[in-house]
Amino acid sequence: MIKVTDLKKSFGDLEVLMGVNLTLSMGETVSIIGPSGSGKSTFIRCLNLLEKPNAGRIEIDDIVIEPPNFPAKIVQQVRLKVGMVFQSFNLFPHYTALENVAVGLMTVKGFSKSHARSLAAEYLEKVGLADKLSNYPAHLSGGQQQRVAIARTLAMSPTIILMDEPTSALDPELVHEVLSVIREVVTEHTVTSIIVTHELNFAKEISDRVFFMDKGVFVEAGPPSELFVRPTKDRTKAFLAKFLPNDDFTI
Repeated sequence: MIKVTDLKKSFGDLEVLMGVNLTLSMGETVSIIGPSGSGKSTFIRCLNLLEKPNAGRIEIDDIVIEPPNFPAKIVQQVRLKVGMVFQSFNLFPHYTALENVAVGLMTVKGFSKSHARSLAAEYLEKVGLADKLSNYPAHLSGGQQQRVAIARTLAMSPTIILMDEPTSALDPELVHEVLSVIREVVTEHTVTSIIVTHELNFAKEISDRVFFMDKGVFVEAGPPSELFVRPTKDRTKAFLAKFLPNDDFTI
């Protein structure tokens, strides 16, 4: 289970998260949608402690995080349990695709080089890159680089995967290939997935629930069949009206 209670985060005088509450069952796939600057990325970065929240409480299974205390042991436990896929890929440019996936298995999990490379090849094959093991990021398309990043995350066997706008840095023609891999991840792997995305149709297709965030809080949440068809909050309706045909939902 993931339970977030009254989570707050500020950068100086700028309040980004203003008391976020969320409860997820393990195995759920949820999407977070909302306008730019609403706090979506900051929220999921707080979940794996890439950003340290200022107040509130995060519970991930038996791990409890309560600011302002972030013991190194707790941070390590969170990082082993929670994987992250970034919008900008975050690959090591001087490592091949195989090495990018294998490095975490060796340095974090302590696997031998041969075991790590074997697993890395296996996961790269799963994302359709069996023929790109020796390629460096500069010689991969944006879609291929993001698939390497997804393979790297999966290889660490997390129970929770966070994805921060995984297609936003891609050319439009490359979005489809990455969404196809994400679709396979959330349907074939027993993980909890939290996806920040502007791809509303994709969120509608894959999500058990969709959360609409605005101005640092979750305004509304529900199954896609409800939130996209019969939103109840004016802020949700106004946002969806910009992106969905009027006949897709009830105002």
